[in-house]
Amino acid sequence: MVERQVGFYGMFVTDNGGSFFLSGAPDPRWDERPLACVVRKSTSNVDAAALAAFLSEHVAKWQVPERWSFIDEVPKTSVGKFDKKVLRARHEKGELAVESLG
Repeated sequence: MVERQVGFYGMFVTDNGGSFFLSGAPDPRWDERPLACVVRKSTSNVDAAALAAFLSEHVAKWQVPERWSFIDEVPKTSVGKFDKKVLRARHEKGELAVESLG
């Protein structure tokens, strides 16, 4: 499913044309855990469970996000870099619909 990865906590591109971005999000037990923000291709119906299952085959269990949010696009800075700060702020304000697994 994942064709290439740009950094562990970065952008992933999937074979169906979708993508997801991993960012750190506050966690009461571990201080911070990954939050996967997924941009699905319009024809895709992939869900958080399927993506987590795929990742669990390729990374350590503790690296697989338990929290997933499906978004329209990954925000970018004025120079085109992925803006983790915007996603973190949206998460902290409760603006992201987050699905928890496990």
